[in-house]
Amino acid sequence: MSHRLRSTMVGLSAAALVAAGSALVTAPAHAATSATVTSLADSGPGSLRAAIELANASEPGFVIEFGIAGRIPLASALPAVTNEVNIDASGAPEYSTGGAPVVEIDHDGKAGLVFAQGSSGSSLEAVAVTNAGGDGVTIRSSEVLLDGNYIGITPAGVP
Repeated sequence: MSHRLRSTMVGLSAAALVAAGSALVTAPAHAATSATVTSLADSGPGSLRAAIELANASEPGFVIEFGIAGRIPLASALPAVTNEVNIDASGAPEYSTGGAPVVEIDHDGKAGLVFAQGSSGSSLEAVAVTNAGGDGVTIRSSEVLLDGNYIGITPAGVP
């Protein structure tokens, strides 16, 4: 506790001191460790974009899961992944292990998904990445796992 804070507390009543003291020792809020995509919208609550933004602001090891299957049409490029994040659509409804992805990220000519510096240890699993302007997935970090994805191919197997 700083000298300035101590001298300020001297003039407080006992009740105020207890209240001030409890405020000083309040446990910090814990950052989220996972998010579930529940919307096929480009942005907003439950979107993949919102989940990536949350993951980038969280501790490494963040997990993005999918509680919905279908096509996510993008109006703009997704933010780059800048933290260790596991984007895992293998738990999406209707997905069958080893089968075609049931979640499609349609980039509509925008830049593809980027795993930027700082995303080492990340993974992308069971996702179809389509219609990217350039590379569907760009990896600028080490140890990024791609597993069970269709890059440049729709879930129906069409380029």
